[in-house]
Amino acid sequence: MIIKNISKLTNKKNVSFFCPIGLNTGIKNYLFFTFIDKYKKGKIGYHKLIVDGQKLIIKEKNFSKLNKINNLKIFKDGYIVTSIIKDKNLLIFFCSVFNKINKLDYKLKSYYFKTNLEFELISKPKVLFNNEFENFKFVGSVCCLKGKKNYTLYYSIGDNWLLHNKKKKYPIYKVYSAKTSNFKTYSYNKKPLIDFIGKDGEYAIGRPSRLDLKNNLILFSVRNKKNYYSQRICRLKNNKITRINLILSNENEYKLNINNICYGSFFEYKNKKIILFNNNNLKKASIYYGYLC
Repeated sequence: MIIKNISKLTNKKNVSFFCPIGLNTGIKNYLFFTFIDKYKKGKIGYHKLIVDGQKLIIKEKNFSKLNKINNLKIFKDGYIVTSIIKDKNLLIFFCSVFNKINKLDYKLKSYYFKTNLEFELISKPKVLFNNEFENFKFVGSVCCLKGKKNYTLYYSIGDNWLLHNKKKKYPIYKVYSAKTSNFKTYSYNKKPLIDFIGKDGEYAIGRPSRLDLKNNLILFSVRNKKNYYSQRICRLKNNKITRINLILSNENEYKLNINNICYGSFFEYKNKKIILFNNNNLKKASIYYGYLC
């Protein structure tokens, strides 16, 4: 697996963009991402995305914010959208919502809400999972895929936290999966789908992204004890996971910090398998992309 044709998609001064999502509505393509506002809260914005041959072109003037959704009281401490699916003429957004407890502690809960194709809110945000996870501090990074009868969910979950540099806490979490037909009752896989391996310092495995239900590749992020991120891929077959090294091309037009690649997601367009991810470089996050060979 090689990522090539790396290029920077956003380059605004003093603004971080992260957790990118490619969305094809059947009419237009969009690049959604989280940005940090002046109050240091996570909000959602997007660009129109033009896919042209081997290039992804972003027009900065088309940057838009989902202000009516960003200003909902339930998102007052910030939130991150981690997956968007098209369901008939509706879009379903899945997000991790921050609930601040104190300066060093917060909870993450998963919500979903529906919009039309113009991103106008149709249903109020609802908690995605029931009391199955009420004892966990971190339930987030959901990836949803729609099948013929059910939705398949991949999500990060954890209840232990690691204090880093005496200032920030990070969750120790793994990836699980579940199925639902109505987002009310679920069939849970109680064993981790993606767990820690070896002794290489993994303590946070998050933001799973699967291309489609027929494709058996799952993209995910890993954080280690040095607080570095890396992006990895698993091959899923008969409920067994095989990890595949993700190799970056050295022919990069822009400097890429390979120790801080994270929050990747798949985006398919005209049989092109594209990976979008952010790079926490130069003290701010920028969005990159690559083609999966």
